[in-house]
Amino acid sequence: IYLILARATARRKEIAIRLAIGASSGRIRRQLIVESSLLAMAGAGAGVVCARWLAAALVRGASRDTTRIHLDASLDLTVLAFTGALLAAVVLIAGCIPAWSAVRGAIGEHARGVTASKLATRLRGGLIVLQVGLSLALLIAAGLLIASLRSVLHETTGFDTAHAVFITPDLYNAGVSPERMPQAYASMLEETRRMPGVRAAAWTMHVPMSGGLEAFTIELPDRPGIPPADRMVFSHQVTDGYFQASGVPLVAGHDFAPRGAAGPKASIVSRNLAIKFFGSPEAAIGRRLKPGSLDWTEVIGVAADAKFQDVREPDPPTVYTSYWDQRTTLGMTLLVNHTGPTEPVVTAVGALARREAGRTPFTQVSTLPANIAASLVTERLLTMMLTAFGGFALLISATGIVGLLSYTVQLKRRDIGVRIALGATPSAIAREIESNGLLLAVLGLAVGGALSWAMRRLIEAHLYRVKSGDPVIWIAVSAVVLLCAVGAS
Repeated sequence: IYLILARATARRKEIAIRLAIGASSGRIRRQLIVESSLLAMAGAGAGVVCARWLAAALVRGASRDTTRIHLDASLDLTVLAFTGALLAAVVLIAGCIPAWSAVRGAIGEHARGVTASKLATRLRGGLIVLQVGLSLALLIAAGLLIASLRSVLHETTGFDTAHAVFITPDLYNAGVSPERMPQAYASMLEETRRMPGVRAAAWTMHVPMSGGLEAFTIELPDRPGIPPADRMVFSHQVTDGYFQASGVPLVAGHDFAPRGAAGPKASIVSRNLAIKFFGSPEAAIGRRLKPGSLDWTEVIGVAADAKFQDVREPDPPTVYTSYWDQRTTLGMTLLVNHTGPTEPVVTAVGALARREAGRTPFTQVSTLPANIAASLVTERLLTMMLTAFGGFALLISATGIVGLLSYTVQLKRRDIGVRIALGATPSAIAREIESNGLLLAVLGLAVGGALSWAMRRLIEAHLYRVKSGDPVIWIAVSAVVLLCAVGAS
């Protein structure tokens, strides 16, 4: 709107001549509105053409090789109609204001134009301040989310599975009976461990970052007074070799025995559970506990803490039981820690599953990095959208500053000429005009800072290990906005 104002102001002499030779002010205003409408229609057409491409680019940016986002990016008629109505209103405002101002200035309504022009200038400056403030608020929110996303991606999960793959064959629906399932799992595990490049392999009931764990209360014979809510832990069934394959180290005790080994039913607990109920990892060894409806077990080991449901969650207290001791599930996942490419391992395990089932079972394949990426889709999409909106708002603000300063120069051309004739230097006049733009930018920073501070509670729910008032992010974003304002001025 400010660029249109500057253009219309520059045409005041032309408009005055047309009025002098008989053109009506209404006709000239209609012409200026039509010109603004044509510009808006051209921009709207370009926006419609680019909308689908931008939506696809946003989806591609938030997706990863193993995590694809599927969104319907087709044009919606209701949204298109609403946007068209909004555009018509903006065109009416953006066209009428420059048209009225230009014609009025050309007619020479000086008596009531002095006060009106001051008020109009303040209103225009206020709009620039608001635009700069909104762009700052959006960019601060985007900066906080980017920092939060970095913190999540660098958070340790407790697993060391950079060269591991989770393979889940549906043997039950492929024809393997529950009675034959343990033998099938044992045979596949033995064959997998003999494959070239396989460092460790084990069956596990849960794949990290892909869903919830089973929760239950544990019974402790020597701690009868603990309330049930405080004895709530997570359950995880695995086979021997799981901790070596997953990279979760044992901090005390030893691993489960292989299938068929004699001995009491055993369990392994996480370090935080051992400290909570037994005082230390070493003190937990040899103690007895009953995980929910399962049989009583003897604690033979303590594992390091690990995250299973969400990277942002606290490490859950976990009880690991041996699948060979207490078979309660028909769906297990084979965790294979290997060297080299993943595809040959997946193909070989698929052949083993086909041999056990007699036909090819439905099989899911995943990795821990892919699961983490899938769990962060919402954060990544929100971060990209806020960054894009903030960038567009900043571009509009910079364009507004350019337009407003151009309009101001057009209004003060005669005054500037008089001042230069009286001895003022062009550089001094330029600095004065630039200072006006910088003043608007500084006021916009103050408004944006106050808005961001007032709304910080809304963004805190989406942050991880990042404070909503992080001074580094606030200063960096404010500096970027101020530099853009300096460039625009």
